[in-house]
Amino acid sequence: MLLTPHPSVVVCVSPCHRVLCHHAGLPCFSVCVPSCCCVMAYYVMACYITACCVMACYITACCVMACYITACCVMACYVTACCIMACYIMACYITGCCVTACYITGCCVTACYITGCCVTACCVTACYVTACCVTACYVTACCVTACCVTACYITGCCVTACYVTGCCVMACYVTGCCVMACWVTGC
Repeated sequence: MLLTPHPSVVVCVSPCHRVLCHHAGLPCFSVCVPSCCCVMAYYVMACYITACCVMACYITACCVMACYITACCVMACYVTACCIMACYIMACYITGCCVTACYITGCCVTACYITGCCVTACCVTACYVTACCVTACYVTACCVTACCVTACYITGCCVTACYVTGCCVMACYVTGCCVMACWVTGC
């Protein structure tokens, strides 16, 4: 679907705009094109998805073809340095999921992105085992490589004081049992 100029919008006239924005009949709105934003590598047809061309989204080096998948351009997701090729796939776009601090390489997995689960201290590749990311378990400094295993994540079980090396065992995780003083044989 092609955008059509609004009567109140001034059409862009710079050489870059003329060459790229009018290619294939695509219109060029001045409100959509900040200065020096119209670059050959970025401003192509893939970027012209309906309602996608918003000034807030056009941050330098953010408009990359790989990132502009249908319904990918959301203002809330376009934080500085957030647009990384490895992370920008449709499966990763759950509401409120796109946070700069969480976008570490290989971190963006659909199964891990549950609402409120993406915390800076926890979003590390080593901690992201399938179905391991549960909101109740993600307490600050709780996500440790040795402990972040599916078998250990029982609801409400993940407490910082309990996560000592070799402490996470299924047999010991009974309600109220996970306390430092209780980790003796027969607990």
